[in-house]
Amino acid sequence: MNSRAHQHFARASGADEFLELQSWRLEARKWSSATATRIPLSEVRLWETSELSPAYSHSSGKYFSVVGVTHGFHGEECTTATAMIDQPEVGLLGLAVARASFGLFALVQAKAEPGTIHGCQISPTVQATRSNQLRAHGGKPVLFLELFHAPRVVLLDTVQSEHGSVFWQKRNQSMIVEVPYFEPPVGFRWVEINDLIRHLSVSNLIHSDLRTILALGPFWQSRNAPTLVVEADRIQKWLSHHRSRIAYSATRVPLSDLMGWRRQLDKLHRIDGSGHEVIGVRVDAIGREVDFWDQLMVKPKAVGLVILAVREREGALQALFRTCVEPGILDFAEIGPTVQISGGDQPSDKMQSQLERALAPDCGKIQKARILYDNFHSDEGGRFFQSAVRYVLVNCDIPPPSDEYRWCDVKTLISIAQQGNLLNIQARDTLAFLLFLTQV
Repeated sequence: MNSRAHQHFARASGADEFLELQSWRLEARKWSSATATRIPLSEVRLWETSELSPAYSHSSGKYFSVVGVTHGFHGEECTTATAMIDQPEVGLLGLAVARASFGLFALVQAKAEPGTIHGCQISPTVQATRSNQLRAHGGKPVLFLELFHAPRVVLLDTVQSEHGSVFWQKRNQSMIVEVPYFEPPVGFRWVEINDLIRHLSVSNLIHSDLRTILALGPFWQSRNAPTLVVEADRIQKWLSHHRSRIAYSATRVPLSDLMGWRRQLDKLHRIDGSGHEVIGVRVDAIGREVDFWDQLMVKPKAVGLVILAVREREGALQALFRTCVEPGILDFAEIGPTVQISGGDQPSDKMQSQLERALAPDCGKIQKARILYDNFHSDEGGRFFQSAVRYVLVNCDIPPPSDEYRWCDVKTLISIAQQGNLLNIQARDTLAFLLFLTQV
């Protein structure tokens, strides 16, 4: 490593980095912004959004569509109808890291998205859909794609699910590659990994896509407990057992056939006011591949809630997870956090277990002494419009209320989750915040 790089890393790992990164995020608004203004659905340029259209889609046939889906458990009297995003392509979420004698540094960017809360967020090196990688928008290329197309050293390469209540079978490739240091352009900077993890204590700062990379990356070395092969096998069999027992189906239907939904001038929404709605926005941007565009977005009706119960047994960190069924998950079920309530949804009768009555939906019932982490974070802002979730990690050593729940060794769970198709995005978020707790 040359002297210039050494000096840069030495500055980046200083005591002031915690405040400096937040100041840099605020300063980034000068070169990166994406201001979204709501517009009527009929005025979303280059999108087919007529009332008779079976799906709302882009005129190019690329990007994504908004489709109708009905889903439910077999034997139930009625099914649930919902509007979902169908984007049949695997996006790339890539983090480049460089190694120094005194730590590992990540190349992050301050990136603004139209739905982001509080402007720019600290995002991975590359965060791009397949359409954007191929420049379907006709704009500027995505920076640093070449680092991930021909990587030198791969530390993580896994395909993971998106939000299963909103995205129809959507997946993203999460990668960490090790590269030599280079001087980054405006909008990018190197941040020491431990400093980056400590910033998970700040609301709406670390982008959702970066959180999922941190959760699954090789950053848990401080935990000395070995990966348990027997435990790994038991976790996988537990999930497979529940997947095989699920009598559940989800079917695509025309938007006009969505029971309980209504289209109004500026939104497609549930009549009862629950869940999420589909809206149109006009975006004016600085520092993006194109300077302006129209698009559809999903806006939750309320703040979501995610709770993870954790405990320590014989020096090993454990968390209480549950099998979570969602219509957009490829196999319908993945491992989710202890409690998961999407913004605007109400917990079903099935969710009203003894555990959830104790922990949700009113987090105020949790004794403050047991709360390990309590913060608000936003979902990604490319498809979600100002979507926020409250994340709570609580010290709660209780028996699993049913066989849908299981205490899992955290390090072991992460080792098998890297294979993909195992943990939903809410569970990966909670693991990122648990990583933060192990570092402070």
